[in-house]
Amino acid sequence: MSQKDFIGIDIGNSRLKVARICDGGIERCINVKTHPITGLFDRLYRKISVEKWPAQCRLAIICSVCSEADPPLFKSLKKLNLFEKELFLKHSDIPLCINSQIKKPQQIGIDRILNAYAALKLYGKPCIVISAGTAITVDLVDGSGEFRGGAIGPGFRLSMKALTRGTSRLPCIDAEKPARICGVNTVEAMKSGVYHFCGSGVKTLVQKFAEKTSGVQAVVVTGGDGELLNLYDCHQNIIFNPELLFMGMWRLFLEHSGLNSNAKI
Repeated sequence: MSQKDFIGIDIGNSRLKVARICDGGIERCINVKTHPITGLFDRLYRKISVEKWPAQCRLAIICSVCSEADPPLFKSLKKLNLFEKELFLKHSDIPLCINSQIKKPQQIGIDRILNAYAALKLYGKPCIVISAGTAITVDLVDGSGEFRGGAIGPGFRLSMKALTRGTSRLPCIDAEKPARICGVNTVEAMKSGVYHFCGSGVKTLVQKFAEKTSGVQAVVVTGGDGELLNLYDCHQNIIFNPELLFMGMWRLFLEHSGLNSNAKI
């Protein structure tokens, strides 16, 4: 690997993704389910071995929102000796101004901050950033480049699981775009309900956020379920970037050389 290459690791609540990032492009990306935590990194290492990744890499940059996965990751990385240096990103590593009305900024998910930073750098300000995963988050970066906060709601699959677990007769099914809006059976009705409740809720938030700041440059959508959100009628500049978080890592890597030494684990 060259000095400009690194490995990005994104530990989410549902999926753990690993990408080789080379000159701002995603050269290779793999992912595994985050749960169960037991055996997670054995599964990951097997997948890396099958994909024939480089045996020794210079740097890994890690963004995690799943705290229970961090200790075994730390242990596994040291045991496997895959990288010369590993960096768990902290809020202080990301140079994004956070609005003073946010009382406890350290409680904001590091993924939300990194996605907002990436969207700001790639697409300009103001912008709205949507991440559709286990949860759906909608965040606003205003005209001055400040992170103003946002909204968090259940994602498509989490909503579907809640229906199943909270009732006695609704089946366990996957979330997907429904064949019709008016379901003619229970499964169709569940698919329609989750799809349209989630999608319409996000559209409303986008419209409300756009009213708070004029001249929104882009509505940036990322996350594994981003393509399920049909937002093209709520703003003229909708951008789908499934690798937004990794692009945020790349911009940090390029623009802030101190990033490579301030948080070695």
